[in-house]
Amino acid sequence: MTNEVCWGEWSDVTDIRAGQIPSRPPTPRTKLAYKTLSDGKKELRVRVSWSKPIRASDYSKGFKILIGTKDPEVFKEDKASCDGEDAGIIASRKCYIPMSLFWGGDYRLDQGDLIRF
Repeated sequence: MTNEVCWGEWSDVTDIRAGQIPSRPPTPRTKLAYKTLSDGKKELRVRVSWSKPIRASDYSKGFKILIGTKDPEVFKEDKASCDGEDAGIIASRKCYIPMSLFWGGDYRLDQGDLIRF
């Protein structure tokens, strides 16, 4: 039997694994911002933004932006305004969540661990 390089036994089949473990997502930043709507009215929103990851390929498929609910153990995703799989949001590294979502829903408004990836 011959190998490609020299005489000898064939090697066992090996597993192929990624060269690097994905980096931890950057901590998102939040800021209140007004957005002017098509009718000229202004809507208060929470802007969620984040820094570019160390290894940009880590986000090739997207991410989840989770918002804290009144139950501190439960976080929900708001795909309507902050879909982490949307190409535009991935490229700009920011999205806007209307404050009306927080005022009228199960979400909490406290600082700290309100929004996470």
